Amino acid sequence: MTSTKLICFLLCIFSLNVFSGLKDVYKYRWLDKKKKVFVLQDKMHENEKRFYLSVGWAPSRLSEFQASSNINATLGYYFKEEWAFEAFYNHGMNSENGAYDAVVRQTSSGSGGRTVLPHVQRYNSMMGGYILWSPFYGKINTFNLIFHLDLSFGLGASLNNYSHNTSATKQSGTSTSSITDSYEDDSNISINGKFQFMWHINNNWKFKFDYANYFGTLPSLDYQGPTKGHIETTEFIRAYDLIFSIGYMF
Repeated sequence: MTSTKLICFLLCIFSLNVFSGLKDVYKYRWLDKKKKVFVLQDKMHENEKRFYLSVGWAPSRLSEFQASSNINATLGYYFKEEWAFEAFYNHGMNSENGAYDAVVRQTSSGSGGRTVLPHVQRYNSMMGGYILWSPFYGKINTFNLIFHLDLSFGLGASLNNYSHNTSATKQSGTSTSSITDSYEDDSNISINGKFQFMWHINNNWKFKFDYANYFGTLPSLDYQGPTKGHIETTEFIRAYDLIFSIGYMF
């Protein structure tokens, strides 16, 4: 809900100053209906046939029992003014959060051992790419300073390395003995989509905000009851990053 409100807020702010592509045609009611007017957008920061690099940081959300963030590196190339290829790499940083500690503390045995474990899934790294479409170019005039920006949409995929404690968590609730938490490594492929806001600080330096979503399948557990325990399954998940980055365009 928070992420949806954030996107709506950004679109409302920039909708008054967002322009279409360089070749769009505008019709004016006070002209002859047969006439067309071509409006030159006067784009100061052009993208076509330019490479760019960016490095950024992102708070992440996949498991409610993890404090997660990513370091992001991106390499892209605009083969057209409004179209680009983009490759990225995310390095994940994960640790147990307060929710994890609370579950372990409240379900510990008298001897202090853990009898219940939260089921954790966490991405450790991602490597993939996008095809990026930038249909909106805008200018904002604030206190006599003009800011130039691009609004873009990306669709792509990535190969992801993740870890999970599915085998250890299966013991939860079936034994009074202490459980040792341990993680297994695995990989999956996700389909990704993102919304990107690029602010042109000048012709070379750029500030970017990416709202990236990752859709894929991960191991899950279905609890059958106190005597039957858990059944291992898979579930379709959505993870997301809010990436703040600084980049340089050549």
